[in-house]
Amino acid sequence: MKLVKDKEKCCGCSACAERCPAKAITMTVDEEGFYYPVINEDNCTDCGLCLKVCRNTPLDNGLQNQKYYAVKSRSVADRMRSRSGGFFFELAKQIINDNGAVYGVVMEVDCHVRYKRAATLEEVKLMQGSKYVESDILGIYPYVENDLKDGLRVIFSGTACQVAGLYGYLSLKKVDQSRLVTIDIVCHGVPSRKVLEDYIRFAEKKYKGRIEAFNFRDKSFGWNTHVETYIINGKKRARKNYTNLFYTNLCLRPSCGNCAFASYQRPADITIADFWGLNEKLEGFDDNKGVSAVIVNTQKGTNAFDAIKDCVDIHEVDKETCSQPNLHKPTKIPANRAEFWKVYKEKGFMGVMKAYGRYDLLRRIKWHLIDFRKIKNNR
Repeated sequence: MKLVKDKEKCCGCSACAERCPAKAITMTVDEEGFYYPVINEDNCTDCGLCLKVCRNTPLDNGLQNQKYYAVKSRSVADRMRSRSGGFFFELAKQIINDNGAVYGVVMEVDCHVRYKRAATLEEVKLMQGSKYVESDILGIYPYVENDLKDGLRVIFSGTACQVAGLYGYLSLKKVDQSRLVTIDIVCHGVPSRKVLEDYIRFAEKKYKGRIEAFNFRDKSFGWNTHVETYIINGKKRARKNYTNLFYTNLCLRPSCGNCAFASYQRPADITIADFWGLNEKLEGFDDNKGVSAVIVNTQKGTNAFDAIKDCVDIHEVDKETCSQPNLHKPTKIPANRAEFWKVYKEKGFMGVMKAYGRYDLLRRIKWHLIDFRKIKNNR
């Protein structure tokens, strides 16, 4: 039996499955490639914890003292590995140096995107950079619980709905959260893993090899661009095929168009994002290598932020300067979303690439030339 009847109301955080004491809930991938909870009625005890743990609802936490900052790491190398200004990595370094644990998303060798626990800086480096796809979070909340019970300092970073899911889980388990610092990202929405997996299979078939590394947004083309790259047969390829599909908003999870957290009312201690349009207010601070927009929401967030101030360049800004579209409203899901998935079912990945992804001869020639001019020295 499906626990969720309206898919627009489920963010797939898995808190219900993790908290179920009877292990009666499994997270099952639907035909679009998204996770949803399914109940085994034979095992269900009707305890109701699956409903109590759900935190996918708008917040009204009365945040009155938020602080807004433009931040960039003083280490250019650390910043170039990051999607924006390297703030997450600086915060993670402080926790790792205190023998704590950091939780974030990595892309593994098989190109599967999942949550991992990091206890070293080398492991944290794998978490840097955005992953524009729904991540596999199942099984990670109990690890956070165990670390907190062991007295470790912990950072957990993710989308706002995942952070809310963690809080729901820990609260019902009555776990002390005083040593936990959470970071949520200002999220555009999460695409289907099915689309990414099919794209990877397409690229590997086209170039007759295995993808060795995938970068959803390669900064070597500049922070203010969005170009995906991957290494296959030792050669780096640059494209915007996946990027183009992502920005159609047609392959986003249904709940992303109804996001409960697309506002300044955030569940995490700290909120981070790319800081676009900064030079209009702070000329020269943006060097096209990335700047983080940082919103400090809680006292715990303030304490964590203060601990790394010597490692970053900071400008405090006002709320309007720190504005982002998804701090005001969810991403709009187009009316033809059902049509997209109908084409996908009937014609597969190449069908939607050609119909919606601007995959035509002229653009393929253009990216071939960019490969030659821009990347030939990285072979």
